[in-house]
Amino acid sequence: MHEMRPELAVDAGDVGTRALVWHIAAAKDSRMLCGLDVAAAPDVLPQEEFEVFTERQCAPCLRAYRLVLAEVR
Repeated sequence: MHEMRPELAVDAGDVGTRALVWHIAAAKDSRMLCGLDVAAAPDVLPQEEFEVFTERQCAPCLRAYRLVLAEVR
């Protein structure tokens, strides 16, 4: 089972701003598919935090997840 986890990060597209980056984790106590440590990312962010930042998905996590899905088929 996989789950989405948020991380507040510097947005590469706009210098000086932060973005909410969504990562994919294979399990609660594992690393995210891109290699980021799950423990370093918060479990829950307050609702007002989500409304302030641009959201995007982690491209390396998505590539890894697509490979996982291709293997299952």
